[in-house]
Amino acid sequence: MRRIRWFIFSLLLFFYLEGIRVLFARLFGVMYDALFAGPFQMRALYIVIAAFLAFLLPAYLIRVANHRFALFTIGTLLIFSHLLLHNESPSWRLYASLSVVFFGSWLFAILYARQKSIAFPVFVTALALDQIVRVAGQSMDLTIAPTWLFGDLSISALLLISLWWVQTRAHRHLGSGNGLSWQCGLALGAFLFLELNLLDYPNATTRWTGTAYNWQAPLLLLATLLPILPAVNSWMIRSVLSQRERRFTLSLLLIASLVIGYIYTGWLAGLMLLIAQFSALFVWRYTIHCEKPVRPRHKLAAGLLFFLLLDFVNAFAFTYPYTLAIFRNSGLLIYLLAAVFLILPTMENKRHKLVAVQPVVQWLGGALIALLCLGAAWAARPPRVIAPASRGMLKLATYNIHYGYSTDWHAALPAIADDIATSGADVVTLQEVDTGRLTSYMVDDALWLSKRLGMHAVYLPTVEKLTGIAILSRYPVESVQTTLLPSDLEQTGIIQIVFRWQNLPIHGYGLWLGLTPPERSQQIKRALAFIGNSNSPAFLGGDFNSTPTSPTYQAVAAAGFRDPFHALQLGDPPTDPAIHPRDRIDFIWLRGLFPNAAAVSPRLGSDHRSVSVYCQLQPK
Repeated sequence: MRRIRWFIFSLLLFFYLEGIRVLFARLFGVMYDALFAGPFQMRALYIVIAAFLAFLLPAYLIRVANHRFALFTIGTLLIFSHLLLHNESPSWRLYASLSVVFFGSWLFAILYARQKSIAFPVFVTALALDQIVRVAGQSMDLTIAPTWLFGDLSISALLLISLWWVQTRAHRHLGSGNGLSWQCGLALGAFLFLELNLLDYPNATTRWTGTAYNWQAPLLLLATLLPILPAVNSWMIRSVLSQRERRFTLSLLLIASLVIGYIYTGWLAGLMLLIAQFSALFVWRYTIHCEKPVRPRHKLAAGLLFFLLLDFVNAFAFTYPYTLAIFRNSGLLIYLLAAVFLILPTMENKRHKLVAVQPVVQWLGGALIALLCLGAAWAARPPRVIAPASRGMLKLATYNIHYGYSTDWHAALPAIADDIATSGADVVTLQEVDTGRLTSYMVDDALWLSKRLGMHAVYLPTVEKLTGIAILSRYPVESVQTTLLPSDLEQTGIIQIVFRWQNLPIHGYGLWLGLTPPERSQQIKRALAFIGNSNSPAFLGGDFNSTPTSPTYQAVAAAGFRDPFHALQLGDPPTDPAIHPRDRIDFIWLRGLFPNAAAVSPRLGSDHRSVSVYCQLQPK
């Protein structure tokens, strides 16, 4: 019975995690349009208020769950709300996610306050399920896609039957309802922030540390699952959690791991974030048994409110050009603030009850974890690169992918991939590439597109390690160089790759220029100095935020690059915005290469239109 309940509640909390991701992704679009695209509409304020209420109100409804079938009712409503997420309409997903978050927060609050004996393993299992599903989808959660609706219906039906069966045999009361301290309530919010913005996502930890996704994914899953393995759990309780000095050391290890993982790159940084995940889970393992002889509702509400505030502040760290400059480079500080609040309750003394587990169960659990990690390693293997279809022409494209969204904030990565595939491009420069942000479903755009299209991916983080630019290539990349460009507002950069085509080294450059003319003037000078005057054939693609009449355009032309559209007498077809475009600001420039064809795509996958150019070594 206990293991069945464990599985049921883990699935329900997994639905809750999905709802949180969808809600924050939708809030990002709503708030961006209201604050930056304008004009401001009161609807945006009402939606934000509804989001806060969806998180906070359930903490005050714990007493309602005293009814024998309360959990069944809440679970049923959560399941039906989750099914509505399969509709990809932005408005539909917004309201469905509000419902999922409300009932999910209610269920989570009940488990946290009334059933602490299973709250930790259940939530950790939900985190592991989330990792498994997303690794299988190359960082995209396919279980809320329309194509998965039938599978979700089947799982939901089985889940409802199992939940009813368990509740009919459960005790009438859920537990004594011990209270929480304020420290433990805030620690809950800090823990949720760290997990849902970084530590539970192998694509995010990979981008933070510059490590290989194919080994970070299985190792992160291992670090997540080990704390619920009985032998590891018992050893940590006896050897670490039972002594204040060792708990303090574990807490310092968590903070040090985050700092090293953020500042440095390479295998050591990747290892430290694995340690951070393991440490965070055991710190929360200790915190979750925090008990005070007071009602928990205010503390639970404070924890969920703290989670929301940390998420909003973290979003400002990515959008500081539109908000306050003080948020520039504030990402590490925000994560450290969350870590400090998470470790505060470890200074209190609590007793943990050890539960004896049969050796056969431990061996079976270990074997299952090993199989899951092997499966994650297989799913996370590097993409199988599809060779270029024709060697007669070099096919290039550039695309501002708008973090994987269309103009109306519809999740559009599949449409973007189809657009690139239709263009026939073998090398693509990408801008506005998210690789692990809650505001864009925590999808790694570069990873997903490279897997979908069968291409190598080179990524340059420019803002808080999780937003930047990328280049996709079907040709093997022989070398990579990157640099950040001088930026007063949003940080930008440039990527250089070198690959071989027709036995010649081709230098490819992808960049993204800033929002104001003075900023772009500095950036293009630095970019052209980075490119230099090599005699090798080269191309330069990106979102220049500049029109053909601008000084930026003239500077690139003066550096020896040719505009294929002008060379082919195609005029200046606009690329921005995607719907009713007015301005041509996305370019592919050629040097030592000659255009054969050029086009602007009519597709509307992003808020820009993609540009493609076919070129050759000799003029036609």
